[in-house]
Amino acid sequence: MNQFLDKILRWLRWHKVLPHIKDGDTVCDIGCGPHAEFLKNISSKMEKGIGLDKRVEEKKEENIETKKILLENELPLADNSVDRVAMLAVLEHLDNHLELLKESKRILKPGGEILVTVPTHFNKPLGEFLAFKLKIIEAEQYLDHKRYYNKKELRRDLEKTGFEIIHLDYWEFGMNLFAKAKKPK
Repeated sequence: MNQFLDKILRWLRWHKVLPHIKDGDTVCDIGCGPHAEFLKNISSKMEKGIGLDKRVEEKKEENIETKKILLENELPLADNSVDRVAMLAVLEHLDNHLELLKESKRILKPGGEILVTVPTHFNKPLGEFLAFKLKIIEAEQYLDHKRYYNKKELRRDLEKTGFEIIHLDYWEFGMNLFAKAKKPK
C-alpha cells in the first residue's frame, strides 16, 4: 500500500484503534504488513508488540517482534498471552476469517480485547472506483477482498466465535466498520 490515499486510510485506522490500546499492553497486530508500522507507532505505549504477516521479515527490535506466517495457520502464540489483538483491514481478505477470529480469542487473555476494522458494502463501489478508475489506491487490495460487512454480519462473526461485543460503529462516512469485542473472563 504505497499510494498516497492508502497511507491516509491506514493512518485513519490506526487513530481509530489507538485510544483502545492501554499503557503496558501486549498487543498482537494480525496482518501487520511488511513493516509493522502500527506497532512501531505505538511502541512507547505498549509493553510488547507482536506483528504477524506473510510479508513481514522475522526479527526482534526493542519491544516489537515480527513473525512471518500465513494467516491460514494456527497463530504461533501461547493461549491467554496478549491483552489486545488488532486486526485492521484483514478479515475481508481471508477465506478462513472465522478460524482466525477463534485463534485470536485463544491468544487473548481472559477479558482481553480484539479491535477490528473492515470495509462495508458501501465501500465496494467507491473503493473499486478509486482503485481501478482513478488509480489513487492500490487495486491489488480490492481484487483480494472476499467479503464486505454490515453491523449485523460483523456482530454475527464475532459472537459466533465467542466474543462479547463492547462497541460496534460505522466510520469514515459509513465506508468502514470498527468493532471492539472482548474474550469472556
